Amino acid sequence: MRPHLRNCLILCVLTLIVYAQTCSFGFVTIDDPSWIVNNSFVNSGVNSTNVRWAFSLNTVDELSNWMPLTFLSLMIDAQIFGMGGGGFHLTNVILHCVSALLLYAALVQMTGAATKSAIVAALFAVHPLHVESVAWVTERKDVLSLCFGHAAIWAYAIYATGSRKKYYLASVALFLCSLLSKQTLVTLPFLLLLLDYWPLRRTPALANAHNAASGEEQSAGVSWRRLVIEKIPFLILTVLFCGLALFSQANPMEFSEQFSMPHRVLNAVTSYTEYVGKMFWPAGLSVFYPHRTISPLAGIFASVFLLLACVLAFLWRRRKPYVFTGWFWFLGTLIPVIGLVQIGMQRMADRYTYLPLTGLFLLVVWLVDDLVRGSTLRKWVLPLITVLSILLLALVAFRQTTLWGDNVALYAHGLAATEENGRMHQMLAVALWERKDMQDALRHFEESARLMPHNHIVYAKWGSLLREMGQTDEAIQKLMRAIEINPRNAPAYFTLGRIWESRGSLDKARELYEATLLHDPGFESAYYNLGLIHLKEGRQPEAIASFQRALAINPRHASAHNNLGVIYLFQQKFGQAKFHFEEALRIDPQLKQAKQGLEYMKSQTNGSE
Repeated sequence: MRPHLRNCLILCVLTLIVYAQTCSFGFVTIDDPSWIVNNSFVNSGVNSTNVRWAFSLNTVDELSNWMPLTFLSLMIDAQIFGMGGGGFHLTNVILHCVSALLLYAALVQMTGAATKSAIVAALFAVHPLHVESVAWVTERKDVLSLCFGHAAIWAYAIYATGSRKKYYLASVALFLCSLLSKQTLVTLPFLLLLLDYWPLRRTPALANAHNAASGEEQSAGVSWRRLVIEKIPFLILTVLFCGLALFSQANPMEFSEQFSMPHRVLNAVTSYTEYVGKMFWPAGLSVFYPHRTISPLAGIFASVFLLLACVLAFLWRRRKPYVFTGWFWFLGTLIPVIGLVQIGMQRMADRYTYLPLTGLFLLVVWLVDDLVRGSTLRKWVLPLITVLSILLLALVAFRQTTLWGDNVALYAHGLAATEENGRMHQMLAVALWERKDMQDALRHFEESARLMPHNHIVYAKWGSLLREMGQTDEAIQKLMRAIEINPRNAPAYFTLGRIWESRGSLDKARELYEATLLHDPGFESAYYNLGLIHLKEGRQPEAIASFQRALAINPRHASAHNNLGVIYLFQQKFGQAKFHFEEALRIDPQLKQAKQGLEYMKSQTNGSE
């Protein structure tokens, strides 16, 4: 027990060395605003309405994802820690640490090799490719899903080594929880079959070979038929959640159509080799890797490498079964995100290695130990190299993690690590805009548009920045270009509406806000601004309806509550006015008009007495 406690303590310390710094970080500008900061269902904490939303299909319409347990965990953070960011990061770090401990427990249960299992778990804990999954709050889905996934593997290992059926049921339940957090682990049934082969040695061939090598009379193994039947509940869940994952994407073929199938195949095989290279030399990491032209020669070399690795793994499946399991763990668990079906604009992503890389860690650790067995290197040199390697990876991961505390530093680093990265120019422009460095932001928007001339998001954000700078004529040009590229671009219609409203053209502004809602019925700010126009025109019933629609989407819209309070006060509906003023102040205690409204009603009440 003492070695296990020591190993677990080391894993926790290593994790904290790399990631404790994130507890002082805020949010990044990629996805964190839409998923957390500006998401009223998340930032208002846990209540029945928010829980229903997490399990409803509204999340599919709004965020193209159905991950109820992930949203629930974020709501719990908001409830406990508030919206400062540090609490959300702390939860990510804890989940990552627990995941490393569960991986260690599962490997020890399957192999009995505590030291090698601890090394694999340590590599998982500190490898720089995993920084993106842990340091990015929105990637809670990664750390939560794999935490359940490692727990499912551990429970299955206990079942397989002791025939305790309750652990089999626990494994299925934990797998379901993993899929309810994110659908990445759909390959688990096939991974469990690999683990049945090695290190569990449940197949007849490996069981008999192990018995012969050890000279012991043990089980003759389990038939392949039974092993497959055991996986049927897992496979059913896999099929259901694969369908759900495809359904969750607004248009699952939208990005695939931008890239031909030959390009996607070339990208897949070269990405496999890049992931292997970055495992050994984790340099040039970026939060976004753009698609690029891939030469057929690079595709041929990558394909030859993958084919040779598969052949060697197959030929060594008896003598070195860990090579077979480790390699196909890596190869197989990357399939859902390797880009054959293109989801999103990225060519590859560091976060995609969060589960697959463990297969390579397993392969390398067991292979190196096997190669130096009986050598004097095993006693002194190998432990020293192992410790230095883990510490070096931890140092690189620490430096990579530091970048996530500053949006500008993060995106500038990604820009330096890649070439012709229009998406990274766009991200950097937004970060500079938030920092009020307007001229540099404009320069990066211009470069982003040069590299991505048909990206409507770039033009919409560029136009919003120009509007804020008072350059409304130029802003209109960019926003119209965004709508020309994508006629359903709701934010572009909304920003145009704000420009025309500021110019006093209320009819034109109303038309644009209505167009915004036509393309995005959940755009709360469009309802709110429509309410303001109705107020200016003296149309109180229509204003009330618009503000109420805004509050139905975002119950924490303090200004909408305040304006309803003003209208009801004018109509002498004091009970309703009091309710909305109090709600406005509960959300934003600094709202002066709400305070004045309540004070006025109080003075009127005292005067009448």
